[in-house]
Amino acid sequence: MLNVESRIISDAMRDKQSEGSKLAAISVYCAVTFHHSIRTRHGEPMKRILGAVVLSIIQPGLGQVLNRQMRKGIGFLTLSPLLVLSAGLTRLLHTAIGLAVFVVLGVTMFVWALVDAVYVAGKRRGQPPAKFNRWSLTLALLLALINSIAGGTRFYISRILHVGAYVMASSSMSPTLRAGDRIVVDTSAYSTEPPKRGDVVAFVRPGSGETIWAKRIVAVGGDVIEGADNVKVNGQLAKEPYLPPPDDSEAPTDPFGPLIVPPNAYFVMGDDRRNSNDSREFGFIERSQLRGKILYLYWSGDRSRIGKTIR
Repeated sequence: MLNVESRIISDAMRDKQSEGSKLAAISVYCAVTFHHSIRTRHGEPMKRILGAVVLSIIQPGLGQVLNRQMRKGIGFLTLSPLLVLSAGLTRLLHTAIGLAVFVVLGVTMFVWALVDAVYVAGKRRGQPPAKFNRWSLTLALLLALINSIAGGTRFYISRILHVGAYVMASSSMSPTLRAGDRIVVDTSAYSTEPPKRGDVVAFVRPGSGETIWAKRIVAVGGDVIEGADNVKVNGQLAKEPYLPPPDDSEAPTDPFGPLIVPPNAYFVMGDDRRNSNDSREFGFIERSQLRGKILYLYWSGDRSRIGKTIR
């Protein structure tokens, strides 16, 4: 079973953000140190610099708005959604390399906006602040509001980026997926093509709310399935190289079937057949219950598995 993580991109980037935060902190320290002589000569408080830091951390571009750099601020505030839209249109996050590129671009933009805001705030100390252009300020704040609201919605994440991020809570899909593995799901995978045997899918069960489960499709509509640890589909022993070697210390699973899979339904099983609650217990899964196809690991306790494609 999977535990749903609340925000896809923030969660997908959370494990990388510590590095980005360190880089941002170093950048701020360098920028503030650079302007130390100005502060010493003029004796002016650093409220503007601190304001630029805080606003830039809240959202890249707001620091520029504080500095009355309206065009640059609007540019940064526009760049964030454009990056997300571009990632969605190109399906950038559908590969581990694409996710890495997305994170690098996002962190680069964040640091760029932060350092620029701090630099300009320090450079302009001692100068009277320019007046705000009312229309530019309104546009900038509107963009910031839209970004803040849209960035935290599930619709924004699943409909634009076409992905979901989850963490495995059990080892029923071991060795393919282990407890604690963090995975990326393609939420649009089955909008243009039907699910296939062998796909590792995320789905919901009737009566379990929005709790997400992860299993492998072993039979599709019209198939006849039967077996135990190993299964036969339409009378043929299924080729399943992903199954773990049998553990003689565990009792074998009870045989089941033959069962006929109804149209637009799927028989799903965990790769660890002896420790999996799957279609043998809760029955078939309908297509409307599928939430997507699991693509790859974006984080794992075993660092060598990060970026692994799920097959």
